[in-house]
Amino acid sequence: MPARGGGPAPAGVPSGRSGGRQGALRRQPRLAEGVGFEPTVPRGHNGFRDRPIRPLSHPSSRHVSKLLEPIQSTSNSMLDGMAFQRVRREKGIREIRPGVYEVQVHVGRDPITGRVRQVSRTTSQGIADARRLRARLLVEVAQGRHGRTPPSLGAALAAWLDHLDRSGRSPTTLAEYRRKVDRVIGPALGDRRLDALSAGDLDTFYARQLQAGNAARSVLHYHRIIGAALHQAERWGWIDRNVARQATPPTSGPVTPAIPSPERVRALIAISSASRAPQMAAVITVAASTGLRRGELCALRWCDVDWDGRLLAVRRSIWQAGGRWGVKGPGAHRERRLAMGDQTIRVLSERRARVVAAARAAGGVLSDDAYVFSPAVDGMRPMLPDTVTSGFARLCRRMEALASEADPPRDEPWPYRFHDLRHFSAAQLLGAGHAARTVADRLGPADGGAVAMRGPDAPERLDPPRGDDLPPPPSRVAAHSPG
Repeated sequence: MPARGGGPAPAGVPSGRSGGRQGALRRQPRLAEGVGFEPTVPRGHNGFRDRPIRPLSHPSSRHVSKLLEPIQSTSNSMLDGMAFQRVRREKGIREIRPGVYEVQVHVGRDPITGRVRQVSRTTSQGIADARRLRARLLVEVAQGRHGRTPPSLGAALAAWLDHLDRSGRSPTTLAEYRRKVDRVIGPALGDRRLDALSAGDLDTFYARQLQAGNAARSVLHYHRIIGAALHQAERWGWIDRNVARQATPPTSGPVTPAIPSPERVRALIAISSASRAPQMAAVITVAASTGLRRGELCALRWCDVDWDGRLLAVRRSIWQAGGRWGVKGPGAHRERRLAMGDQTIRVLSERRARVVAAARAAGGVLSDDAYVFSPAVDGMRPMLPDTVTSGFARLCRRMEALASEADPPRDEPWPYRFHDLRHFSAAQLLGAGHAARTVADRLGPADGGAVAMRGPDAPERLDPPRGDDLPPPPSRVAAHSPG
């Protein structure tokens, strides 16, 4: 048989039906069973002789059979004792147990640790729920919610405080928040990662603070700060849930303020008039009759006094945090007008006459924009809230010293804050028969209603107003909206 391509067949290669490789194999004699053979295969077209073909029964191949026997026996016994189970697997989804699926989504390389990250979730609700879970995880990864190492609680608190600052929260409030975070919350929980923080960690923190002697009200305030920061982190997508909602902070009952009696308020005014800072007498008088906050009192300007209408406009407030101070809106950022009684009008008139004379003696003129209570001759710099607080505290300590130096000595505590004059004003107005809603409107929004409700719960019953001790009757007490 001629070779393919028209050339002659190679020498030694049989031609025809019995020629070639298959023909050579068919021509080998059949040997008895169990006897090995080595067929001789002629050279192929490639010029190389193939290796001999040996069956497993050949003596040289029996060691392979001995090696396979234990493996085959073990496999047969395992297959005989269990049924074959098919594992369902899709892209990003695999069945780890019957009916339980694991969903994995690749996130990428963490920029902080450099490790490859992936988010994993499990579900036992079937393959359809696993597909929905994977779709949701893909969306969260695309939104960047799983692309970085979760921040610590300290970082979340710092970001929350910055957010409050940008939102216009009072600098005084922010300073108090930062003081509690820096001194208490940060050292205890600041390094804890948000994904590792639990409600049990918070409960342990609260218990330790109570054991250290902190009041339940203070610990409750720590809880509110942590809860607010975690709530903002949840809204930003940093965490899936706010563990502060599952925590158990201590409970704190209502605090009964120490409200001074009218006689003690008059005593404070009298001792202040004879002191080196006589303007504190006018400050205490206006605060007790109007219920203004200390920042609102310090921010009063002479242009806010309506002498003809006997009204006092509250338009702004002074804030102070450390060595800084500034001007902001009044409580709850709502302006209001208050009716003034005869005593308040008289005290402010005497105050204006003194500061006008002082400005004229210095060769200047008092401007209508000057502050009512100011340490400067021109009145362009306000008295600061901390100055009011420290001055009032000194007067209370002076009253305690006078009682201890009396003959015979008396033990008379004066545990009052300047803010208690606000409670004093509410208690006097409620005791005179004014409606609680009217008193709350006069004190202003935010905590005005709470102060008004605490008035009747004062430790001692206060007498109704007499003369100029308090503002006029209800028709003149109601707060007026700015016109």
